[in-house]
Amino acid sequence: MPKNDLMHRTKSQLVDEINKLQRQTAALKSKISEIRSTHPPSAGGMIGGADGKFQKLVEGSIQGIIVVGLPDWRPLFINEAVAKMYGYGSAAEMMRLATLEGIVHPEDRPRMKRQDEVFKTDKNHFFNEFRGIRKDGSIIDIYDMVTPIEWDGEMALLATSIDITERK
Repeated sequence: MPKNDLMHRTKSQLVDEINKLQRQTAALKSKISEIRSTHPPSAGGMIGGADGKFQKLVEGSIQGIIVVGLPDWRPLFINEAVAKMYGYGSAAEMMRLATLEGIVHPEDRPRMKRQDEVFKTDKNHFFNEFRGIRKDGSIIDIYDMVTPIEWDGEMALLATSIDITERK
């Protein structure tokens, strides 16, 4: 779908799309974990065959998909859409960041840290808007749905994100 299509959707339509993508992402993540636990990765680290298509869906999505480790906001997974959204050359470049705290506007960080604490007792997803900081320092507006998950045995947050800067 062209980027301009996203700009003309209502908030309700975006929420519906994010809900659908979040369900698909969780199912794909579960399937990938299952496959990885029973089949060692190839030399290139990619899952082949039909199962590789699931990985390609997540990595090739136009919506940002990111998994953040808690409590230190370590990047655990970033797709190319997130890297592009934040002005990085690739997901691999962004994955080298020690923490993703720097991509969140300093005034929004305390609120987001408080939300991290809520996930210790409330495992429901929520919708969030915040200001992000691109690699070049420019500010963007992000709308995302965040869900607590377990990633390789540790607490993490799965976020499906959309850049809404042009809509604001």
